[in-house]
This record gives sequence, C-alpha cells and structure tokens, in this order.
Amino acid sequence: MGIGVQALELMKFIEEDGYLRGRRSVIELGSQEFAPNLPAAHAAIRSYFPSINVDTITKPRDFYAALGLTEYECIDLDGANDAHVFDLNKPLDTTYHFTKTFDLVTNHGTTEHAFDQFRCFENVHKLAKVGGLIIHALPSQGYQNHSFFNYHPSFFLDTAAANDYDVLGLYYNIGEELYPYTDQFLAENGVAAIENVAVFAIYRKTKYTAFVTPFDGRYYFELRDGEYSPRADVGSHSRVEVNSLPLSGRHYSQATAAARSSARYKIVLPVWGRDFIGQFVEIALRNQLQSQCIAFDERSNIEYMVVTDSEGSKLLAASREFRELSKIVKTRLVAADSLAGRPAYERLTESYNIALREAKVDDVYIFLTSDCFFSREVFHEIKRLTQTKRVVLAPALRVVEESFGAEVGSAGLFDLSGPEVLELALRHEHQLTRAFTINNPKGLAHRFPAQILWRFENGYVGRWTVMHPIAIRIANRASRITATIDWKFPLNHIKGWSDVAVLDSIASGLIVTLTPMEYTQGEPIRTGAGRRRRLAGLKDWVNIPWALNFHLTQVSHPVRLLPAGSVGDPDLAAAERAVAGFADSLVKYAHKRKVTSGPQGETTYDLLQPALDKRERYRFYAYHMQRALANLRKSIRGKVVSIARRAIR
Repeated sequence: MGIGVQALELMKFIEEDGYLRGRRSVIELGSQEFAPNLPAAHAAIRSYFPSINVDTITKPRDFYAALGLTEYECIDLDGANDAHVFDLNKPLDTTYHFTKTFDLVTNHGTTEHAFDQFRCFENVHKLAKVGGLIIHALPSQGYQNHSFFNYHPSFFLDTAAANDYDVLGLYYNIGEELYPYTDQFLAENGVAAIENVAVFAIYRKTKYTAFVTPFDGRYYFELRDGEYSPRADVGSHSRVEVNSLPLSGRHYSQATAAARSSARYKIVLPVWGRDFIGQFVEIALRNQLQSQCIAFDERSNIEYMVVTDSEGSKLLAASREFRELSKIVKTRLVAADSLAGRPAYERLTESYNIALREAKVDDVYIFLTSDCFFSREVFHEIKRLTQTKRVVLAPALRVVEESFGAEVGSAGLFDLSGPEVLELALRHEHQLTRAFTINNPKGLAHRFPAQILWRFENGYVGRWTVMHPIAIRIANRASRITATIDWKFPLNHIKGWSDVAVLDSIASGLIVTLTPMEYTQGEPIRTGAGRRRRLAGLKDWVNIPWALNFHLTQVSHPVRLLPAGSVGDPDLAAAERAVAGFADSLVKYAHKRKVTSGPQGETTYDLLQPALDKRERYRFYAYHMQRALANLRKSIRGKVVSIARRAIR
C-alpha cells in the first residue's frame, strides 16, 4: 500500500481550496508508505508544496504533519508505523472499543483486500468527524488478482447519496495522473478493459447518523403520484456527463491541464538548459520557421507544445522565434519544474508523457528533440502517411553539431529540400555515422551499430535497427512511455507491420541530428573492424532487452537516402545485397534463438510476431535459398570440372 504522486497532487487541490483549514487529526487505513518510492514523493511534494522542506519527510505521517495534521494514527494488521492492529472486517467500536473520530480518514488501497465491505465502509463512516473528509483511492478495473474487489464510480456516488455525504471530487486515476470522472471517459479515451484504472472519491461527512447501506441507483425506485419511479438523484448510471464537482470539476492535474487541447496534431518537444534552448532557437526552430515545414495544416489543427522548466519558459517566451512560431501554429509552454535535476532521458520520457495525458483516439502526436534539423517535406509527409498509418518511423543521420550549425547559421541554410539536406549532411558526417557504414576505408565500427549503412559519394543505402517513432496516431488511450520514445510504445497502436510507415527515401524528406563531435554514446569506436566484428556488435545490440522489441521489424525495411535516378545503378544493387547480408544474419540469429525478454517478460519473438511482415520473412528465406542454390551449382560445377580434368589426363 502506498500514497502515490497522484494522491499528493490531490492533497494539493484539497489544501488549496481550504478544506484542510483548522484540521489536526488524520487516520489511515493501512500503514502507508510512499509509492513508487521516496525520491518520487519528494519530487512531487517539492513541485506541489514548494514551502515544505522535503528533507524532513520520510513517511506519510511527516507529510501530513507538514500540512498541519499533526495527530496521526493508522490501522493495519502488520502493526507497522505504530499501527493499531485491528481487523477492518469487524466493527472497531464494539470489537476494539475504538471510538475516536478524525478530521481526515484515508483509504489508499486498503478495503479492497478485506472481505466484509459493509463493515469496512461503516468503520470509515464512524471514524470521520461530522464535517470531516474521507478519501477513497481504490481499484476500479484491471488489477487482476490484486485483491478481492474492484469498485465502480457509481458505488461511491450511491454511498454518498445514502449517507448525505458531500461529494467533493471524483476522479479516474491512470498511471500517475488524475482525470475528472465522466460516464464516457473510458470509451472516449479508448481505455481497454484490461488496463489498470483506479477511482478516487473525496467526501465530506455532513451529519451524525448511522451508516446507511446504499441502493444501486439504477434500480432505486420511490412511490410518486401513485407510481414507482426511478430517483434521478441516486446513482450515477449514465448521469455524469459533465464533472462539476467542487474539486474534480475545478482542478485538473498539472499535466492534464497543460496538455488539454482540441488540436488534432500535437507536436511535442522537450528542451532543458540554456545551451539546448539556444541551439533549439537558433538552429532547429529557425529551420522549422523558415522552411514552413510545420505549416502542414490549418493553424487551429496544430498545437506545438514545449516542455521545459520555468527559466526555459521565460527564455523561449522572450525569443523572437517563439513569438513567430505562435503566429503559425498554436503554442504552449509547459513549465515542468518537478522534472528538474532528473537524468536527461528521464526528463525527455516524462515530457512526452505529460503531452500524452489526455490523448484521444486518432490524435496524431509528433515527437521531436531540440537538436533535429528537418527538410521541408517531413511534416507534410507525416500528415499524408498518418491518414492511413498508425506509426511513422524516421531514420536520422548524425551530423557534427559544431560545423553543421556554423555553416547553416552563417549561410542561412534553413529552408532545404531532402536532397539539399543530404548534401549538407555529407559535408558534416559524424564519426558515429561513419562507424555505421560497412564500406568505410578505415574499418570503423561502433560496438552497438544502430545503423547498417553503405556509403555512396552522394548518399547512403541501409537498414536502421533503431528508428524513432516520430509520429503516432493514437489507436488506444496513450499508455506511458517508459524509455525515451519507448521502442515498445508503437506496438500498443498497431495490429501489424502494415500499420507502420517509414520515411525511407529522399522523397519522404530527411532528418539529421546535431551531435557533438566527441559523442560516442559511451562506447568505443573501433578501427580495422571486419564483418565478424560488425555482426558481433549487432548481436550484442539485439541482446539488450529493451532494444529488441521493435528493432528487428525495422531492420527488415530498406532505406535509400540517395538523389532521384539512382535506383537502376548496378552499384546500388550490389550495395543493397551487402547490407541485406548483415541484416538477414541479424534476423536469422534472433529468430533462431527466440531469446531475450522484453520489459514485461514476453519473448522478443512472441512480441514481434504481430508486427512482422510475412513477405519480408519469405524474402529472407528466398534470399538464403538462392544463395544456397548458387553455392550448390558452384560446387557441382567445380566437381564436374575436376572429374573432366582427371579424365583428360
């Protein structure tokens, strides 16, 4: 049992609206700790209650004391945190002679583990003072085998109606976010029945009466004018179309409020720190503005959301470029100060999650980073592809940040087509990109090849084991991203590889990533590496659990970053065969072993099966069959020649 970040945010709403004023005592069902952990609680408290010194807080009782609730007690059979060892299946007053009442009673995930629900909620009723607050935070759907019971929102509304409680708030809780309850929320947001959803209810007890067993409001009738009619003021079945309750009707979670928009296309960009903000404004944003690549739809249909800290918000708001951006699309600056100080990838991940809080089915989310430079075609192509596809993957070339930025800035090269960006990228090719090419003269190789490339004088052909899911058209209510643009995340929105599009040619546009010259991802770049070293690196790469989920489907897709007219070039066919030799060896290795578990324990092979295109597998087997037949013919020919020579002698 634990008090999560979402419960801390709820306490912020309660405290802001004055409901804690003059209250001193609290009792909790369960000897609670913080969830998921103390650092997460500290970060949330620091954000929601900046006046509280988090260094003094190690347990929930410390947090309540900081809010003025200095009289703390709890109930739990484990006796932890000085808990009263009471069985909630029994009446506390007659069994244990416990008759104290409290200003606040909390039930954070406790009563679902007890069998006698009448007695549990009667005990809660008796523990609350008249005028006291009651908080229930309990599972509503999903949570298989977590406990004895799940609870419907109507349970809380009917209980309140029977006992004359004021209902101050009613929320759904998904992940770490609170969403004001409405009857249609789950359906409108595509929340699957197996997804874990909790319900939060906040009551105020209005009078002293014995606890009354509620009726299910759908079946509660009363005699009026000689006929039995349903009471409209009891129950919630199809009645909460708009949540206008004092707390949940007025307060939305920070992330929910920040993300709320009717825009169909939502461009999301996290940017932190003066250096990154400067690079974004001076290069990336100027590129997007001058090329007009983000003006791919009506202004009212596009929202550009930047997640940063308070200082970043001020810097961006004061910049001429951001004001210019606001004239082209709807803009939003989200100051997520609670993410400050966290590792960079965590900040990126949580920034994307902030934007996804209120994702609706068929919203298109476009995930950017502050160091990307786009050709003018990319966003228009994303719009076209997402009309029929769910996920758009984008391979990106790395360029040397220092020299690329200098040439772009000095020459004003912000409005470029795909071929023009490619020409520019080739002049500033990063050592990581050189290390991924299998025909580089020095035999450079990175330990974990994210790309398998053949370098031409005017471009590349290859396969990407890592492509960013740059755009996703929401099919299911957006689940949390757990890694930076999480590689498993697209699988939640597709039925198969036919739902995926790849920006695989210059005609689709080009993305380059500005990368510091010395950056090597913390792994060495080797010299003199041959085929064996490269294949070993690829095998090491796919054996990383988080890397495998989506990468093998990507490596089956060829990408040609070449000027138009190169397709018939015989050198191109030879290069693609060389690239396919590496890619097919990787696919064969993974299919043969069927190993490496994903984040939830599923094998990679099982997880990939729905997304793999059978035609690609047939092509793979046909390719190797052709090679085997060719080797057989060569062997037979050699033996025939050998026999003939011996006969002649």
